[in-house]
Amino acid sequence: MTSRPTRLHLTLTIASLFARLSAAQAVADLPLNPEKLRAAAIEHQAAGRWSKAALLHRQRLGLLRDMHGPQHHEVAGAMNDLATVLVVFGSLPEAEPLYRGALAIYSKSGANAADSIATLGNLGDLEVRLGRYAEAKKHLEEAIVLARRHLGLDHRQTLTKMSSLAAMHLRLGQYAEAERLYETVLSKREQSLGANHPDVARTLSNFGELRRAQRRYSQAQSLLRRAMAIHESLPSPDKAEIAATLHLQSNIAHDLGRLDEAVNLLEKAISLRKDTFGPEHVTVGVSLNNFGRLVMRQGRYTDAEATYRQALVILETSLGEQHAEVATTLNNLAELYRASYRPDQAEPLFQNALRIAERALGATHPDVVQILVNYAQLLRATRRKVEAIRLEKRAIAILRERHRQNPSELHSIDVRALGANK
Repeated sequence: MTSRPTRLHLTLTIASLFARLSAAQAVADLPLNPEKLRAAAIEHQAAGRWSKAALLHRQRLGLLRDMHGPQHHEVAGAMNDLATVLVVFGSLPEAEPLYRGALAIYSKSGANAADSIATLGNLGDLEVRLGRYAEAKKHLEEAIVLARRHLGLDHRQTLTKMSSLAAMHLRLGQYAEAERLYETVLSKREQSLGANHPDVARTLSNFGELRRAQRRYSQAQSLLRRAMAIHESLPSPDKAEIAATLHLQSNIAHDLGRLDEAVNLLEKAISLRKDTFGPEHVTVGVSLNNFGRLVMRQGRYTDAEATYRQALVILETSLGEQHAEVATTLNNLAELYRASYRPDQAEPLFQNALRIAERALGATHPDVVQILVNYAQLLRATRRKVEAIRLEKRAIAILRERHRQNPSELHSIDVRALGANK
């Protein structure tokens, strides 16, 4: 979606240019040493300077290929490192072939099991984000089997992959499987790391998200308070982790109808993410998108529109105009226009959101279904019933096929209600 540049967009573009120039200078100042490049990249990652980290990882990958050839195990490690940073940016299409390429090299070279485990798990996490759950399950379970065999059940890598698999089960609505895995991870981490370790706090947050999905809100809030207490007690609190916990607490307040509290919590999360990553980082854009939904529920349509547009500028600038997060915000902005009786403004946004989501996530992803249903509602409101039915039938077909493949997968679309509007 193209639009006339705003002052904010120009400011962000200029800021991006200076960031790239600074990153290029940072690379130019470093010696051509792969390990020093990696150490510098990790330092930038820890500080939230992801663009600089990605640039250094790219240079390291190119240098290792020149030194060892394209099939060396160190090249595979560099591919995995770069892909992991790209995932943070949301550059999923670029990250996937890097992970797969690294795995291919590891399988040929007989690499250290830990390297294969890490990359298998990373690929599985990526596939979860893409909605390709069968592939994700296969890779995550394979990673866990390898990790338990070579590293043991108590090892951090094993527990991390188990947590990833639990998150996938949570997304599919398979709560018993998710709970079993989270209980094991939490118990093992508390035993080996102590009750106040950051990894324990992350597991508590994950457990809180599960309890929220189960609508056990009191338990969810208690778990998130424990997680927050751990983060805040650390000598150097991780602002990104605190922001993520605030975000989850905001979601619970939203579910309970406490909109003012939800807004307040999310404002704090956005402020922390701006401090940690900068005002144009993808996490800020995602949080602003969620903030727009909150203020829209409060009936503040003008504020919601401005927030969605700010989120769009950030997401399009940081991720590109064809990213799935951009599609999500376009869909939400279109919903705002539909709710405020502006169909001529809503329709092109729905169309653009649908094109982007299909390309970025695949034609059968749940986000595609949501856009189809929202667009169909607009068409019905404008008395274009035949077009609406066509979209609804497609949404129903996708949902039924997804249900056939994953019977316990949750979605928010009522297929019966769609079918009743023929």
